Amino acid sequence: MSAKPKATEKPDHPIEGTLFFVRYRSRGCDVMERGTGSRGMARTRAKCRNLAEALEAAAAMKPSTPAEILSGIEAYGGWAQSARAKLISLGEPGTPLFVLTEDGGYETVSEGLAVSAVEALFGGDDELGCWLISWRDPRGELVKGLYCMSREDAERAWWILRDGKVVAGGPSIFDEARALELARQFGGTAVKGTGWARPQSPTRCRRCNRPLLSAGSVAAGYGRTCLAIKREEDLQKAADGYSDEQKAKAFELIAGGGVTPLAKRPHVYTAVSSDGNAVYRTTTGNCNCPAGLHEVRCYHRLAVALLETHAKAA
Repeated sequence: MSAKPKATEKPDHPIEGTLFFVRYRSRGCDVMERGTGSRGMARTRAKCRNLAEALEAAAAMKPSTPAEILSGIEAYGGWAQSARAKLISLGEPGTPLFVLTEDGGYETVSEGLAVSAVEALFGGDDELGCWLISWRDPRGELVKGLYCMSREDAERAWWILRDGKVVAGGPSIFDEARALELARQFGGTAVKGTGWARPQSPTRCRRCNRPLLSAGSVAAGYGRTCLAIKREEDLQKAADGYSDEQKAKAFELIAGGGVTPLAKRPHVYTAVSSDGNAVYRTTTGNCNCPAGLHEVRCYHRLAVALLETHAKAA
């Protein structure tokens, strides 16, 4: 059972939107970066005298690169050196990747280095074995592994297909003569590039640029995960500038059926007052309630904005 922190101890101070956080010491503060140290633990990036100095130092820092994260790990032997080089080159966030699967293959992008929790906790002295590459599959699910390759290598490589399946080839088969030899050996067809793995000119997600596979995602223009994120972002944007009390009242008004669109007036709604004794006409920009008549943004307008935003996303 872990010991409870002393009353005088301060909790770590997260820096929103980054991997950095500030850890208080008896004298001063440390700027830490999550997931960049030994076995995926946090790593100290700077030592400062106080919180203000630590926040200023963190604002000037850039996230660690894969090469910096793995710089202290020795790679012995050919396999380890190859694995380390792959982690460094493909572990850089945004690197275009190609992933070969039993059903074909798909394009994606690297989301950076990841840690195998089992290896980190129970693995031996081979710290390199803790590290993996992360990306998202066509369904938007996060995947961690090493079974990916550079999209550039995949597109210039030769592949041997038989009955629509890859039976040989891929990097590092870049020579046509060798590819034709393998095709005869495996009774398949040699093709160059990854066009066999995806439809020509696939529809891509407007947010992450990954190919869209399902008809629903193609129609929406976003993958399932990205669509959920976009809806949440749109709703938050619609609620910008409103107080928490106004947000609560708007949600209550919507949940109670107190906002109704006018049949013959697009984007105009009726909104019931909080005491239920009055009905106002409301749009996203105007409302004839007492606050609205004084050009104050009221929660009726917020309720309409949320409904309009939800309707656009549906």
